[in-house]
Amino acid sequence: MLKFNEQKQIDDIQGALDLRPEVEKIIDSVWEKGFDNIYYLGIGGTYASAMQAVTYINGKSNLPAYVQHAGKLLLPLI
Repeated sequence: MLKFNEQKQIDDIQGALDLRPEVEKIIDSVWEKGFDNIYYLGIGGTYASAMQAVTYINGKSNLPAYVQHAGKLLLPLI
């Protein structure tokens, strides 16, 4: 691969992993308050990843999960 920077890749992944304790606190808070559905909102790669997550959740649980393309959600507001 041209101009591949291995250390940058490692640093980026480590940055995401470093957020895990903060994300777990947020999830624990939502869990304690209770919830009925999971909603994903995104565009591009985020939307594609969310579609995969929703497919997995719907296949492995009874918890309703939904994904919405951000552009379609915001279109009526313009």
